[in-house]
Amino acid sequence: MTNRTEFFIFLYKIKFASWTTFIFYFFHISSEIYCNYTYMTASCLANLSIFFRNFYVAFCTKN
Repeated sequence: MTNRTEFFIFLYKIKFASWTTFIFYFFHISSEIYCNYTYMTASCLANLSIFFRNFYVAFCTKN
């Protein structure tokens, strides 16, 4: 695991992050890794981040 992954797991373990926040960061990091792995531009990362943020707001938050 990367240091960043361990960092977010640490935040979750100390209850700093809720499950939904943890999942949001997981998707965000996954999109970052995907864009870097496929040698895409920063706009790819930005678009994926916006998509996952919208998904998080729409399905993971309580209104």
